[in-house]
Amino acid sequence: MKQFTILVGKSASGKDTILQQVLKLSNYKPIVSTTSRPKRDNEKEGVDYYYVSKEQFKELIADDELIEYREYHTLLNNVADTWYYGIQKRELDPNTKYITILDLNGARSFIDYYGADKCELLYIYCDDEMRKERAKKRPNFDETEWNRRLEDDEKALSLTKFVVDFYDVASRVYDNVNPNDYIDIAKEIIIRG
Repeated sequence: MKQFTILVGKSASGKDTILQQVLKLSNYKPIVSTTSRPKRDNEKEGVDYYYVSKEQFKELIADDELIEYREYHTLLNNVADTWYYGIQKRELDPNTKYITILDLNGARSFIDYYGADKCELLYIYCDDEMRKERAKKRPNFDETEWNRRLEDDEKALSLTKFVVDFYDVASRVYDNVNPNDYIDIAKEIIIRG
């Protein structure tokens, strides 16, 4: 039994929706990341993220309280900013199944911290046009920020990098995912878990 399911994929590929379906249909528990990013209109504290200031996030780094963290240089409404994301170290129940979303570097740090034998990694892939259409439906969509994400995603979240970097971890790729697939993927995660 794998204790941790980690979803990875490019922005707006459907990871959040799949995670929410898994939580709705099972007894999986979420591992909620901490971020300094501004909260979107539809997000909830402690559900989507733990929201902290940049200064608070830097204190978490300095105090070695994070399993992994990353920073993104953004351009929102043509204003440059840096957003931080990370997962805090916590005692987790060894008899509970957890699910989370990470980028590839975060997934590697998480796997190194908890052990490859306890983790399963799932890559969610969908084409760029569909991703953009999904992103445009989000509150606070910003074209400049979206274009930055496209460029970053191509470097940091490529399928090739996934295959090469995670040969040592139980993993699966869900290819050409569209919204009609989300519930089926969630059910498969639960059944296989």
